[in-house]
Amino acid sequence: MANNNETKAPEAENGLLDPEADDKAPAAVPDPFDPERFRLTNTAEAEFGVVQKLRRILIRKPSKQEFFRCHPTLQLTASVIELKGEDKTLLVLPAVAASLPGEVTNRVLTLCINRQQNVFLWLVPTPQDKASDWAISARDIAAMAQKQWVRMIANMSEGQYDVLVAEKYDAEPVWPDIEIRDVLRLAFGEDNIVKDHHHPAIAKLRGGL
Repeated sequence: MANNNETKAPEAENGLLDPEADDKAPAAVPDPFDPERFRLTNTAEAEFGVVQKLRRILIRKPSKQEFFRCHPTLQLTASVIELKGEDKTLLVLPAVAASLPGEVTNRVLTLCINRQQNVFLWLVPTPQDKASDWAISARDIAAMAQKQWVRMIANMSEGQYDVLVAEKYDAEPVWPDIEIRDVLRLAFGEDNIVKDHHHPAIAKLRGGL
């Protein structure tokens, strides 16, 4: 005769035995504000195929407040006219530059980038420039910036640029996929190329309207 006091195995609601009944626990409810659900990875843009298209490249010196790098090959030694009153820089063909002594200067057009991934074109003094401490220190800093992140700060009392190096930041810059011809187009545009003596800026420099 069966013992009525024996313990019975747990049964499911449908009357069938449920061998995993003791192991089941309520499922955890996901936290809707878990920050990991929203965190973007460094490769998020790459995963979505996002590519930045440059529309313009500013011509300027590095700011004293920014760390920057200089591209080792996207450089061009050329003649320019810097119109200080108009905050404009013209790119001059060599044949025209030769007939404008005192108006043009030779510069190493150097593509730069800061840590915010903003690119700009720095007109670095050439070795043929007058040997001022400003020009020499600028060239030295441009060479350093090809390999490390630096800041360039004007030292007025010494008459030269000082340099600060970001020794604990060694990430390589992400350069845009462009060629030097693209740099010239985006920095100067067609209107700021001096191809002959009929350019409006040349007329102004010679006393015309």
